[in-house]
Amino acid sequence: MALFATLNIIIFAALIWWSARSLNQTDTRRKHAEDQAQRNLERIRALHEMDLAITSTLELPRTLDIFLDKLVSLLAYPTVPTISLWNREAGKLEPEACRNIDKEEWIAHYAEREHGVGYTKLSLESKTYAMSRNLQADPNTRHPGFVRRHGLVSYLVIPLFAKEEPVGTLGIFTKEEHEFAQEELEFLTTLAGQAAVAIHNSQLYQELVKSNRVKEEFLSVMSHELRTPLNVVMGYAAMVRDGLLGEINPKQEEALSKILGCANDQLAVINNILHATVLETQKITVEMQPVVLGDFINQLKASYEARLDKPLELKWDCSSPSVVLHTDGPKLKQILQNLIDNAIKFAEKGSVRVSTRVLEPSAISHQPTQNSKPETQNSQPWVEFTVADTGIGIPRDHLPFVFERFQQVDSSETRTYGGVGLGLYIARKFTEMLGGKVEAESEEGKGSTFTVKIPCEC
Repeated sequence: MALFATLNIIIFAALIWWSARSLNQTDTRRKHAEDQAQRNLERIRALHEMDLAITSTLELPRTLDIFLDKLVSLLAYPTVPTISLWNREAGKLEPEACRNIDKEEWIAHYAEREHGVGYTKLSLESKTYAMSRNLQADPNTRHPGFVRRHGLVSYLVIPLFAKEEPVGTLGIFTKEEHEFAQEELEFLTTLAGQAAVAIHNSQLYQELVKSNRVKEEFLSVMSHELRTPLNVVMGYAAMVRDGLLGEINPKQEEALSKILGCANDQLAVINNILHATVLETQKITVEMQPVVLGDFINQLKASYEARLDKPLELKWDCSSPSVVLHTDGPKLKQILQNLIDNAIKFAEKGSVRVSTRVLEPSAISHQPTQNSKPETQNSQPWVEFTVADTGIGIPRDHLPFVFERFQQVDSSETRTYGGVGLGLYIARKFTEMLGGKVEAESEEGKGSTFTVKIPCEC
């Protein structure tokens, strides 16, 4: 009987032990699952933050700096991350950026091992990661002195590809022996994929900027080269028309006037191209000076006194001729000339009205532009210039884009109206430089109205 009781006690104790063990295992599994979920959440958050960071700029050096700084902060062990980029023209990898190591020494080391076959080159050729747990003891390490001198132990290299094209490699040295587990490899490979896309986009942007710079320089040079002989042609044509080189008959005078008119149109196109190229390279500055409104309008009006070759009337209205405003007179003149020339070009008959008035602060509804002064826009008067025509008008779907470069209502090869689509673009850019705003209203078949508002500062 005693033996039976003892066996029952032993069995009961065993059951208690087994139950406790099972509960502990369940708790361990639950804790492991919770830890894994937390790590996954942190890595998803890290991937999102990395994506936001490296896509915040298109400047390649800045992209690389942001990525490496973020990577160092994400890894919980001492690392030396490096990025090498693929040079398509040279057909080789070139060191570009690194952290926690002297860059010049790293580049020099890179040049020494360029012609050998190492983990980096193997990784790029195989399109998958390669690694060494201990470079200092690895017989395949080609420069053990370098890794020992800097205390580099483990090494992981991940190839960077974008759209199936090589971009470069991401290398991660550790300062202590580290085993890259599969989960960590997947995470770092995803980070490398983000970096590859960001680097590729930055490289495309650099190529675009370079291409645009070459194009702008070409247009600038060509504009200068075209303008010089055209001015000579116009000068001699004017001298002949005015009888300075001998008498001419009425038909010859009419022909010379048409020559001068066409030459003026071409000169305006060339000047617009030159202004546009200079605007794109940010070489234009604003020079403020006092401008008497009435005198300014009279000078502008005088430049249009020549007879128009169409039944079109130019009307001028300046309600406050004595007002003095501080602005860049030549730029303001260019703005209005571009708008008036546009109005004349697209109006075959009727009129073009140029109006000027001073607006009190309460009458201004103005969204500040990049160069405007929002802190003073409600405490000073503004000057409004309006150019209204009775021309062909602008289709509704074209209206939002009329101030963009090279935009035209009709861009076909058989179009009726000339020009390259830069006049309104320059008018908008110059208006913004003066702290103002230009707007367009139009109804197809009935005409257009362009309104320029600039701060008076008088």
